[in-house]
Amino acid sequence: MQTLALSHEASDATLLCALSLNPRYKGTSAESLLRRARLMFIAQYPERFSRILAVAFPGYLE
Repeated sequence: MQTLALSHEASDATLLCALSLNPRYKGTSAESLLRRARLMFIAQYPERFSRILAVAFPGYLE
């Protein structure tokens, strides 16, 4: 079965990127729930993900 590779190509870590939410959900319990749901999904299906999680913080530095 063909699947997407759920790991970062440089480190073999599963890369967690920022969630894009509708602005009306920022700072609400829905935002927190979505973050936790993503981690619970990974916990439910550990065989699909690397044992190492990496977090990407998009943005720029001056």
